[in-house]
Amino acid sequence: MKLSTQIGSSMSILAALVIIMGSFLLYQMQKLNDATAVISTSRLPIITAMGTINTSVADYRRLQFVHILSTNPEQIKRIEKLLAQERVRLEGPSRM
Repeated sequence: MKLSTQIGSSMSILAALVIIMGSFLLYQMQKLNDATAVISTSRLPIITAMGTINTSVADYRRLQFVHILSTNPEQIKRIEKLLAQERVRLEGPSRM
């Protein structure tokens, strides 16, 4: 076989391998994109909600602590109102 024929056939094989590898990588990128879409649409809002709940619970517990330490009746009433508001926020919309 001539050298030019060998080089041509090896380049053709190499080009075919590059096309096959590129197709496989595109398929894998599509799978990654699908997984990213699932995370951003269904799981991320849940994580955000959990962060909000965590913050609300921490605020409620802090208000409870301040309420326990308060000696001024005016301040106690103000904190009780804040505690009631925070409790409503924690309970969320009522379920029927």
